[in-house]
Amino acid sequence: LSRAHRDQLETGFGKIRAPKTKLKTVPVRVSAGYLGTGMSVLFYGELREVFSRPEKDGSWVTVLRSGDGDSATRSRATFGFRPGVSLTRVVQELTGQMGIGLGNAAKQLTGANLRGVGATIGHGSTFSGSAPEALDAILRSAGYEWSIQDSALSVLPVGKSLDKMGVVLSSTSGLVDVPTVDEKGELSARALLLPGLTPGRRVKIRSTVVQGTWRIEKTKYIGDTHGADWTAEIEGKPSPEIGEVKVAKR
Repeated sequence: LSRAHRDQLETGFGKIRAPKTKLKTVPVRVSAGYLGTGMSVLFYGELREVFSRPEKDGSWVTVLRSGDGDSATRSRATFGFRPGVSLTRVVQELTGQMGIGLGNAAKQLTGANLRGVGATIGHGSTFSGSAPEALDAILRSAGYEWSIQDSALSVLPVGKSLDKMGVVLSSTSGLVDVPTVDEKGELSARALLLPGLTPGRRVKIRSTVVQGTWRIEKTKYIGDTHGADWTAEIEGKPSPEIGEVKVAKR
């Protein structure tokens, strides 16, 4: 970046972070792709810090550190509700006070029942405390787990994937190198920067060594427009709903 752009980022970040400013976070969106297939959003979150440093060759590097849902995971909530309120309504109130989108919660929680309670909460209540802890408690009581993806809530049944369809990776559809599976059945694989390789989704591997389907637990994107790196490192776990995993013997 030019010196003017470096100063603009650092000074602008400081102003937005000032206590008297209404906007408390700076959004960060990272998109990448290929000619012919277009761009896709790899990350959407909020800026933690920004700084620039000189390199030995005389150039400057600007570092932006950011997180997805940083403010939300530290947020507190205060609200009350009447008897008969639905699970979705409580989750909607919590996400609103956490400052994140409702995401897929409304669709996923349709027909959901709280353990020992039913589809609605029969008694009125008030709440004041950690919003993430409250969200975790109420969703786990209904058999769900959650995460924040692209500044929105992502809800899915415990141990299950977001959808039946997933990304298929083979030597002709983006798979790079040879995937591995450890003694626990957990997958490690590398692929091109493709859309849809997000935690909670399924990935189907078709290679001569490994075949099967996993639920993605973690994705690390690596890209350098001045180098050869332009890949995604995937970690996945097996799930009873997904089926058999085959690993060729060596």
